[in-house]
This record gives sequence, C-alpha cells and structure tokens, in this order.
Amino acid sequence: MEVRKGFKFTPLGLIPNEWKVITFGDLPEKSNRWGITGGPFGSNLKKSDYVNDGVRILQLQNIGDGDFLDDYKIYTSKRKADELISCNIYPGEIILSKMGDPVARCCFIPLNDRRYLMASDGIRLVVDEKRFDKRLVKFYINSTYFRKKAIEASTGTTRQRIGLVELKTLPFISPPIAEQHAIAEALSDVDALISSLEELIAKKRVIKQGVMQELLTGKRRLPGLSDLWEIKKLVDMVDIRSGGTPSTLRQEYWGGEIPWCTPTDITALKKNKYIYKTKKMISEFVLKNSSAEIIPSNSIIMTSRATIGECAINKIPISTNQGFKNLIPKDGVDVEFLYYVLQTKKQELISLSSGSTFLEINKGKLAKVKFYLPKKKPEQSAIAKILSSLDLEINILQEKLNKAKLIKQGMMQELLTGRIRLIKD
Repeated sequence: MEVRKGFKFTPLGLIPNEWKVITFGDLPEKSNRWGITGGPFGSNLKKSDYVNDGVRILQLQNIGDGDFLDDYKIYTSKRKADELISCNIYPGEIILSKMGDPVARCCFIPLNDRRYLMASDGIRLVVDEKRFDKRLVKFYINSTYFRKKAIEASTGTTRQRIGLVELKTLPFISPPIAEQHAIAEALSDVDALISSLEELIAKKRVIKQGVMQELLTGKRRLPGLSDLWEIKKLVDMVDIRSGGTPSTLRQEYWGGEIPWCTPTDITALKKNKYIYKTKKMISEFVLKNSSAEIIPSNSIIMTSRATIGECAINKIPISTNQGFKNLIPKDGVDVEFLYYVLQTKKQELISLSSGSTFLEINKGKLAKVKFYLPKKKPEQSAIAKILSSLDLEINILQEKLNKAKLIKQGMMQELLTGRIRLIKD
C-alpha cells in the first residue's frame, strides 16, 4: 500500500509525520499524584453516606458523550469527601466513564461547584496543559478512533467496562501543540453552534408547551371565535380500532405492499407528527386471515402497550400490530387538533393502564376518556394550524442541528487524522 507523502503508518493508522503516537497514560500532569485515578470502591461510598447538601457526587448518569448531564444530583458530606480526597475532581477537569453506554465517554466538569466527588465508575483526568490542549483531548476521547480501541480493551457482554490499567495503555494522537490548539478551536466553534441550536430548540418547545396549555384548554380564544366548547368522550369523537400481528410462520403474509406499523416505527419518528412509511410490510392476504386491518390515512395511530400514548398521524393507509389503539376521526373532529390534545393526556392514559408484565390500556377505558374541545371544527383547525406552525419552526431548527452534527462528525474524521491540516503560522 502506497503511503501518502508526509504521512506514516502507526497503530492509529496513517498520521502526519510531525504527529506522535503516545498512550492515554501520558496525558496527565506528572506532578499531580491523582492526575489519572478512578472513583472509590463501592464499599467506601454507600447510600448511607448520602446527604441533602454538601459535596456533589458524580455518577454515570452525569457523564454524557461530550456534555455534562446536570439532571441527576446526589450529595455527600464534606467530611466524607475529604476522606476520599483522591477521588475528588474539580471544575475544568475531564471525567470518563468506566462503563457503557458508550464505554470511556467523557466530558468536562462544570464550573458550578468548587469540587465534586466521583462515584466508583468515574475516572479523573487532569491533562498536562503545557503539552496538550485539553479540548482536543476531550474530542479525541469521544471520537470513533479512540472509542474503538476502548471497546476492544473492555470486558463484559451485557455492559462493557474498562479498567484504569487498560485505559492507560490505549494509543493517543499527539500533534504539535500549535496544531492541537487550531484543531480544538475549529471543533469548539462547531460545538458552540450545536449548543446554540439546542438551546433555541429547547426555548421553542417551552413556548409551544405554553401555547398548548392556553389554546387547548380554552383559556385563550383566537380572535373572532367565540362559539362554545364542549366535553366529549373519545368514543364520541373517533372510531377506535385495534391492531393485529400476522403469523410470522406464514411467509405469504409478509413482504407485500401494505405498511405494517410497530412501536419501533413511532420511536423512529423522534416526535415528528406524520408517518409515511414503515419498516415492515404485509400482504393483502393477511387482511382476510388475521385481526390486522387497514386504518385509513389521516387517522391517529397510538401506542397502547408498554409505551402508552405515543401518537402519529398516518399519511398513508396503514396497518398496525396489537400494541396500538387506532383512532379514526368522526365528522366534526379535526385530526390535527386531536393529535395535539392527545399529547396532554399521556399521564391520564398511563394512569388508566394496567398489567403485570407491561402496562396496557384497554379499549373500554380509552373510550371513556373525556376531552374539552370547540364545538365547531373550524376553531379546532385554527388552533391546530398555530401549533403546526410552531412544530414547523422546531423541525427546521432540528434539521439545522442535524446538519451541524454531521459537519462536526466530518470535521473530526478529517482533523483528528491529519487529512486536513490546520497549522497557524
């Protein structure tokens, strides 16, 4: 194989001649005795050590794939944190996860507190910033190149786990420091764009939620609309149909032209409102020999087993498995309005569900769920139109976010291998 000019073969593949291959164990400050260290043994930090306030304990739930996850908060006393001083970690340092998913993911410690205490599955890394740009270190740890090596060095089948000894031996890139800074700066700029889009999407969703609470309850009426609202049971608004699963032993039932929806298809929509296709297809022969049936387009298909109340509007005639209750709107009911008002009913639907293995809501209980809605369809449609416009704004931003993430992925592939060089004069 011909080697590209200016490049060399290494355990990490082809990299520029000026770059070095080091090990993960070379990254920490040599003067810091705990520059790379794991969390305490589980027996040294138990639930009995938890308190309401004090030093925050960082667990696997806090270690995101590049981002610190701030939702999960538990604390221990300052005394306990002092006792486990070697497992303390500080703002701006890097924390890695010993366990998946994915294994060895990392993020920076936030600036919120003066110090934190790692739980047993954390790894502290204090980067020697005289030799390495810690931003580049974080990017490379979370790259596909390092992750592949980490997975190979991990143990466990159900959930992967990597030890500190194995982690220290993994190969790591070391470009000249000026180039490290340039690469880190470029990737950080894309991260800033991604963060700003995520924040904007979050704000738009909060706005949408507020608008839904006002418009779907009648608290706020649209200009020129003053007709009465009424309370109706779902059975008076829609025809409720169940789904069915054809025998998987009958090959002639499968691979036809009729879309057949499973909850996985709904999950894949990622909160998008419409479904246009499904992963699996069934034949017309099924309709004559099983409980499966065709649901006309512009109905609502709703999960009713295990995951309760996830909805989509089918833009094509569709069939579903038995994990659905399908709602065909009657005259005077706007399907888009019904879709939005169902979003506000999820907790109620879950509370009406039962089952020992998994929750399920039956047709009888679903039929009796009450809805407050405008008597006249034009007002329903007008409300749905406003909410749809908010959805469109969110979807446009989401597409921009997805593109930004793809751009970052492509940049990492080029910059972290040296195929594109960013060397400042």
